[in-house]
Amino acid sequence: RLCVGQLTGGAVGSNEVSLVPCPCSLAGGDYEADTGTAGSCMLMLQQSLPCLLFAPCGRDGRTVSSSTVTLRGGTDADMAPTVDYLTGVLLPTLE
Repeated sequence: RLCVGQLTGGAVGSNEVSLVPCPCSLAGGDYEADTGTAGSCMLMLQQSLPCLLFAPCGRDGRTVSSSTVTLRGGTDADMAPTVDYLTGVLLPTLE
């Protein structure tokens, strides 16, 4: 788990998903996620980035210098940002 929080709409076919993390539970480390469908892994990345950016420590309570996220799913899904957007807009903006 990346964090503990309140998730609503996290089901196949949902039109809206909301995650409100508990700040004290954010933890960096190595994570894997699979949409289980052709759902967008770019949306999963957009959900996980803020949590990872503000994670004060790892799951074991020690400070971590980096995190790894392995995502499986669609990369060019309808109604979601594409990989090209990620590499051409989001990442350069964050750098």
